[in-house]
Amino acid sequence: MNAQSTIRWGIVGAGKIAHRFAEGLAFVPGATLSGVWSRRPEPASAFATQFHTRAYESFNALLDNIDALYIATMQDSHPGYALRAFEAGRAVLCEKPAAVNARALQEMIDAARSSKLLFMEAMKPPFYPLYRQLRDHLAADPIGEIGLVRAGCSIANVPLSHPSYSMETCVLASGRSQGSSPDLRRRVSSRPSLWLSRIGAGINSGVSRTAKPNISP
Repeated sequence: MNAQSTIRWGIVGAGKIAHRFAEGLAFVPGATLSGVWSRRPEPASAFATQFHTRAYESFNALLDNIDALYIATMQDSHPGYALRAFEAGRAVLCEKPAAVNARALQEMIDAARSSKLLFMEAMKPPFYPLYRQLRDHLAADPIGEIGLVRAGCSIANVPLSHPSYSMETCVLASGRSQGSSPDLRRRVSSRPSLWLSRIGAGINSGVSRTAKPNISP
């Protein structure tokens, strides 16, 4: 990290999510976008022009000129970029999911800890005021030991060309590595929809009842 108060951010990837990050970063005090790199130079160059930054010719060159890296590529590539960033002494903010299996995720966590560097998955809910209110509510009025948390996200207009529909991605996320359940279910219908789920077969959650806190935003 540089000795100055401004954190120099770099981005790997130049897709839509990278654009959203760059747009938001412009409003963050003490942060600046110092560069971008992508495997395809054309999108990186256009991205750099739009956000008044530099498109680097290599990933290593980007790492040499930043303090923190935002990873905005396909999920199967996240561990490789993160591990190289940690080796270079750079903090990492990684787009979700950080990895496609438990073994790769643990390797990233271990590398960050051994390097004493920040590693964070780009999950916004913990910073929402309602999320903090929910935590305070549960601390003051607990519902007992939590045995199961169920959450979901649905996007109705995902095009069939999206990489999430790739069978290769499904195979990477399946139970072929340590810590992953072998039960991977994939459903694709005529409408743009996708369901990926890792479920531990035969696991008894022990949940006998559920509770829904009544909280207003």
